[in-house]
Order: sequence, then structure tokens, then C-alpha cells
Amino acid sequence: MPTPDQARALCQQLLGIPVVHISRFPTGLCHHVYDVALADGRKVVVRIASAETRSELAGGIYWSSLLRPRDVPLPALLHADATAHPFAYMLLERLPGTDLGNVYPALSPNQKRSLADRLASIQTAVGLLPPGRGYGYVHHYDGPFPHSSWHDVLESQLARSRQWLAFPKIIDVPQVAQLAARLAQHEDYFRTIAPTPFLEDITTKNVLIADGVLSGIVDVDELCFGDPLYVLALTRMALLARGFSTDYIDYWKEALGVSARQSEILDLYTALHCLSFLGEMGQKFNQEAPPAVDTTQVARLLSILDNLLAR
Repeated sequence: MPTPDQARALCQQLLGIPVVHISRFPTGLCHHVYDVALADGRKVVVRIASAETRSELAGGIYWSSLLRPRDVPLPALLHADATAHPFAYMLLERLPGTDLGNVYPALSPNQKRSLADRLASIQTAVGLLPPGRGYGYVHHYDGPFPHSSWHDVLESQLARSRQWLAFPKIIDVPQVAQLAARLAQHEDYFRTIAPTPFLEDITTKNVLIADGVLSGIVDVDELCFGDPLYVLALTRMALLARGFSTDYIDYWKEALGVSARQSEILDLYTALHCLSFLGEMGQKFNQEAPPAVDTTQVARLLSILDNLLAR
């Protein structure tokens, strides 16, 4: 696996400037991502892929080339090589600010509304890219597109959550069958969804805020093709999981003109993401050891799931 020493050497080799400090970001579950301070005062970010995540990093290079010309505020790509041995890498400018989730409680209603309007307009710009040849999460327009319908994407996420919950079997979630039935009830809506591209992880992370306003968006290794409401539901779930107010979601819904039926679907999507949050608990992913399961958080998530399914 990549190490901080390898990230340091790579950065110094590419830029020719000594590294004075390097630390790994604690939040990434895919790549090894390092915050780097250089001797000349600049800061950069090094993203290094393991052998298993090389294709994801290649997607980040690809989508950056398509999205930045459309005024999607991604960091400048300084150096990148998806074929490098032993690890593919991206070297990026370090945008100012921190993840939305770190400052969310301090934002004013007007700042949240402005941010929601800005992200809604960014998603509109992304949605003007060509539609996909299928649905789901994709690293390149050449595909592969993993699903033939939007309903299949949702069923796939449900199946993945079931698998996570089965191993390690830590949490009992009896609502899974109810959630599956609710999906079947809305198949008519899912059939209307075109394979529209959208940024799939601009939630309480990957959205950088500096002085109360959007600084930029990071970690765009893939786009999702389907219903852009899906990421709004994921953002809502991230806020609920931390006990934050969801007024930001209300502002985003206003910016999008969400209908009553779409609000109902938004509840269903949020429930699907809640199940994923439960399934992620106790999973090792790319960390050295699986995290301890917070039983208080489990109870919170189960209560959220019950409330969503009761609507």
C-alpha cells in the first residue's frame, strides 16, 4: 500500500521542492490522500491509488478534463499518471477551506441558501454533458455502464447494504424487507429517469468551504448517471447522521423546484442511504483496522430509518 514516504518522494520528484510537512487525510475510504506543505510556502494534495483503485483514480483524471471547462470548480491538476508503477497518482492544488461538514453548524441560513443555489447550478451544468449509454457510477464515457435502468442501480445499492450487514453481522435491521417493497411501489417513477450525469458525492464532504462560501469540489473520480436527486438524499442523510439541521436541503429543493412526488422519492432515497450508513459500520475498507461500532450511532440511524419509512 502507498506510504507517506512514497507520497513525499513523489511530490519532491515532480515539483523539485522539498516537502516540509505531510499528513494523510483521515476521511478517504478509497485512495491514500495526503496534505502536503512545500518549502516555498505552497500547499498541494497528493492522491495515490492502490492497485485495486487505479481505475477510480484514472476516472478522476478523465472527469477533471471534462468538468473544469464547464466551470465546475475543481482543483488544478498539476501532474497525473494513471499508469505509473507501482501506484497511479494525481498531484493537485490545495484549495482553501475545509469540508462542509466541518463548518456546517456555523453557516448562516443565507450562506446555506447561497451554497445550495450554487451547487444546484453546478449540477445543472454537469447535466448538460451527454447522457449515458446506461446507468450507475462510471469512470469514463466508454463505460462500462453497470446497469440498464435506474431501478437496477437502486436494487444494487440495496443488495450491497444487505451484504455489508451480513458480514460482519453486527447490526440487525428488520426494515430491509420494507425498504425493498417500497422500491417496488415506485417503479413507475424510476422508469421515467433518463441517464443524466451528475456529481454523486458533493455532500458534507468533498465540498470545500472557505469564509462561508464554496471554495471548490474535490474527489470526482466518477459520475453517476440517473436521478440527480440521489445525491441530495445522500447529503440529507449525512446531515441527519450527525444530528445537523436539514434546512440546507430545503434550500436545495427550492432551487431545484422539487415536486411533491419527488419529495416522496427523496425520502425513499434517503432511507436507502441510511441503510448503507448502517452497513458501513464495522467495515475495514482501506483503513488498517475496522472501526469500533458506535452503538449510540446505530440507535440514531435505526430511528432515522424508521421515521423515513413511516412517511
